[in-house]
Order: sequence, then structure tokens, then C-alpha cells
Amino acid sequence: MDKQIKTKQELFTSWLLSSPGRRLRKAQCALLESWLQGCYGYHICQLGLTEFDDWLAHCRIGHQIGLELRLSEVTKYFSPLVAQHKALPFADESVDCVFMPHTLELTEHLEATIDEAWRILIPNGKLIVLGLNPHGWWQVARFLTLGRYPSPLKGRALSKNCCYRELNLLRFTPMKSAYISVWPELPFARFPSLREKAESLCQQCFPSLGMGFALLLEKRASTLTPIRPTWAVGPARVREIGVSETMRYDDE
Repeated sequence: MDKQIKTKQELFTSWLLSSPGRRLRKAQCALLESWLQGCYGYHICQLGLTEFDDWLAHCRIGHQIGLELRLSEVTKYFSPLVAQHKALPFADESVDCVFMPHTLELTEHLEATIDEAWRILIPNGKLIVLGLNPHGWWQVARFLTLGRYPSPLKGRALSKNCCYRELNLLRFTPMKSAYISVWPELPFARFPSLREKAESLCQQCFPSLGMGFALLLEKRASTLTPIRPTWAVGPARVREIGVSETMRYDDE
């Protein structure tokens, strides 16, 4: 099972090193630069794909932990850690931010990975998810090239709405979301100026057809509701007093 997961990650890593993969990472880094400005704390954990350290280049959290299935895959930019996604070696509520770059697509334990991320996050901790849009422009490119355009999707196909449903079940509150428009490598899109204009136009008119998406969520903190006293439940009732009981007469 681990060998199968690692094969998917290796294939996706090679695609990220290609020309469309580099442009996708560049667009993702530009988006994360603004999102990471609001993430504070002591510890941030990146689950997988630690070969790329540019995603967290603008992160203000000093202690960055890179978790992989093999020690050889963890780069020098992270504190190395080897563990399974379904059993993260962290105490409950001990991590300030969890970063999942395409982790939900590559892992074979989707629900367990989300459970572990919720467990280790502190109350109001941040969760950042990057994913590939299964209905993006690269599907149009595969249609126009009769399937010859290489598919970047090497694992599970998860749309943005599907990720919302999975994460909302575990009391994650959505804060921000965005589609990332990157034009595929087609013959008419190889000119940089034309490609940039097309990507800007698609981002404005057809954002849901972006090649990737990003989610920023927050762990809901359970609040204690005090027990209301019984005397404060309803309005106070006063016994009606007759006029004859309170009226005084001068003759007496």
C-alpha cells in the first residue's frame, strides 16, 4: 500500500517539475503569500511533497515540520519526520497550522488523514489544502488533443465542493477559497503574452475551470454553554391581587 502511494507521489512530483507544474506552483505560491500572513503560531506541519519548499517560503511560523513516508524524501528545509498520515505522531491540539499540498489526492486513507489533522490542530488552528480541479482546463486540453495531453491527476479526483463536504463534517469552518487558472501547454498557448491574457480572462469569467484550487479552513473551537437557571427561562409571573384587598377606606 505504501509503495502504491509513493508511486503516485513520484509521478505527481515529476509533473510538478514540468513546465505546467512549475507555473501552477508559481500561482499557488502567489496566493499563499497573502494567506500565510494571517497564520501565526509555533509549529506548522506539511504533509507530503516536501521536495518543494517554495509553498511555505513566506510563512511566519518558524518551526516547519516536513512529514514523509521515507526519511530520504524530506529536504533540509524542514524538520524531518517519518510517519503515516493516518497516525500522526503529535499530541492532541499541539500544531498551529497543517498544510496539505495535494495530500488528500495522493493518500489512501482520506478520512483518517482528515481526522488526524483535526486532532492535532489547536482550537482555531488553520488548515490549508491545495488540490487539482478535476473539471479544469486540462480536461479541455485532453479533449482537443484526443487524449494526448498528459493528465496531471495521478491520484484521487476531488473537487473543491467535495473537499468542503469532507472537511465540514469534522467541524472545519471555511474561511477562504480560490481557483487557480493555469493555461495548459497547447500550441496556441505557448506564447507567454497570449497565455497570460488568457489566464487572466479565464480567472475573471470562468474561475471554476481553473487547473487547481486552494482552501483555507479553521478548526472550530467548541464553546461551553452555561446552564440557564429555571427562574430565567420565562417571564416572571405576579399573582393578581384584588382591589378589595389593598383599598383603604377613611371610615375605618
